Amino acid sequence: MKYLFVLIFIIVYIINPPLEIWGFSSYCPLSKGTSEAEGFWIGIIPHLTYMFLHAGIIHLLINSFSFVSAWIIMKRFYRKGYFYVVPFALAFLTSFIPLCIFDKPTVGVSGVVYAMIGMILPYFNFKKTYLFYLSIALSLIVSFFIHSSNFYLHLFCFIGGVLFTVFYKYFTIPVSPFRGLGGHFRKTSGGGKPIKQNG
Repeated sequence: MKYLFVLIFIIVYIINPPLEIWGFSSYCPLSKGTSEAEGFWIGIIPHLTYMFLHAGIIHLLINSFSFVSAWIIMKRFYRKGYFYVVPFALAFLTSFIPLCIFDKPTVGVSGVVYAMIGMILPYFNFKKTYLFYLSIALSLIVSFFIHSSNFYLHLFCFIGGVLFTVFYKYFTIPVSPFRGLGGHFRKTSGGGKPIKQNG
């Protein structure tokens, strides 16, 4: 399924829809309706479509590679349904935060990728995978200094992913046992207490 998303990214890039219309920004034409209500509902569309647009071939390749890599790691920790809903929902909701909205349109699936990274990061043992933590920190710092990058979108998507996992892992849904990627995670009961396992 992850490659189907990449195929969609490629097809959309080939079609080349105007970014200033389908990417979200403070001057998005779709937010101008014949009435205030119409403008509100139509204005939501770019907050959905921006994730499937890319500004150039390098942008497309980097985001597609990152998307597939994060998806593969997420398979170790989440049921498939979460792949299709949570990261995209976080990227959608975060795009409405005023700090994330600029005059120039924002496009790309990187917000979804940062949400995915935030969702898997709490599962990693810091002492064994500190380089991974460092790489995420560096990527956010670089994003802050790149003028064409939406740093706040990346940051808030990442934070949203982390908060979701804290809720997912510790309060509601049992965690399946996983070995590797920095630790062994035991299955827990609904109350969060480890279940005794043989072996």
